[in-house]
Amino acid sequence: MIIYSILLIIIKLSFAIVISYFLLFFVLSRFFIPYFNKRIYIPEQIPKDMEKVINNLKKQSKNKKEFLEKAHEYLSKKYFGEDYAMFKDPACFFQRIDSVWTTKGFMPCNIQNQMLIIFLIKSGFFKKQDIKKIHMYYYGSIHQYIEVKINNKSMPVDIWSTAYGVKMGDRPKGI
Repeated sequence: MIIYSILLIIIKLSFAIVISYFLLFFVLSRFFIPYFNKRIYIPEQIPKDMEKVINNLKKQSKNKKEFLEKAHEYLSKKYFGEDYAMFKDPACFFQRIDSVWTTKGFMPCNIQNQMLIIFLIKSGFFKKQDIKKIHMYYYGSIHQYIEVKINNKSMPVDIWSTAYGVKMGDRPKGI
């Protein structure tokens, strides 16, 4: 009878931990982590050299899809995703776009998506309603990617997962 009571307590605690984990990642993270909610935010002012890159990519592009491909390629060469790297430095989620722009290397998914969203909207090819943020459970944590509407079809785009072989147009596969 004592073993049964102990097992029941362990099961209840485990259940509480799992529920707390999901509550923390799926609910609270959307309120406290910048750019991690569903809202599309575009700053009025962006760094001048970012503006130059956007204009250069725009000149090279004939249409929305070409611009998206070029912006994806540019940003995926500048930034990459890495499993669990954000747990080493949680402050990475809270970086300002102007300071992120001057760096290369690891960036969390929300920052990479925000950079791509800025590129897309500032190019003039896309509007806010063409872009949707998607959240999913991805190997132990919550993950964000975007869907971009081109010719009335939504295309998944995930710069963060490019480092793991996810191509533009493919959805990341979590658990």
